[in-house]
Formats: sequence, C-alpha cells, structure tokens
Amino acid sequence: MSEEDGSGGSSSKRRGRVRRRLVGMLKKDYHDRINVLVEAPQSNNPEDDEEQKFIILEQTKYSLDTPSYAIIGGIIEPKEEATLAAKREVNEELNISCNNWISLGKYRTDVNRGMGYVSMVMHVM
Repeated sequence: MSEEDGSGGSSSKRRGRVRRRLVGMLKKDYHDRINVLVEAPQSNNPEDDEEQKFIILEQTKYSLDTPSYAIIGGIIEPKEEATLAAKREVNEELNISCNNWISLGKYRTDVNRGMGYVSMVMHVM
C-alpha cells in the first residue's frame, strides 16, 4: 500500500521517480566545456621582453559591476571532440585559425553530481 491511499505505506518509489527526473534535468543542462590558452603572437620589437604571453578576453557579466577577464572557452557540442571545440571557439572569439595544440588534460568539474568535464588545451604559435 502507498502513502497516497492513506495506508501509511512507503513512498520510496515516488521519491525514486522524482530523483531520476531531477537528475535527468540536471544532466540535460550540464555540458562539458573547453578552455583554451592561446599564445599571443611574438612581437617584432627587440625591446619587448621574451616572456611567453597569452591572449585573454575582457568581458562583461551581468552580476559584476566591473569587467572580468577570461581565457577562450565554451561548450563542447554533443559528439564533438575537444580539439575541434577548441578550434571552433578560438575562431568564433578571435577570428583566427589554430593548428598547433598541446593538451593540458581533462578534469572533472562537477564531482558532486558525477558529471561535467573541462578539457584544457593550449595553442602555440
């Protein structure tokens, strides 16, 4: 007998259905991501230091009063390889093509829900 018919039985089946529905909604809303560290072009000016430099973007976020800064990144589309997502994001955000990639690894970003990864790659000139 179930709780719904007034007999005081367990409602664990109902809780299980609700839990599965919630987990399904969370998974649909969570995508693997890509972050790309893009090396800045070398300067031809001999007075510039030789330190390796990378491109970052200045961005405006609705919850911040001041600009913030980030490396290139975005969502990996379903069935898309991380390197292809990196190429796409760099092209979309910087309008440049990149061919030299170094993988920096793949890391879990949402361990509490057991899903979500970020793949890190670096483009070198």
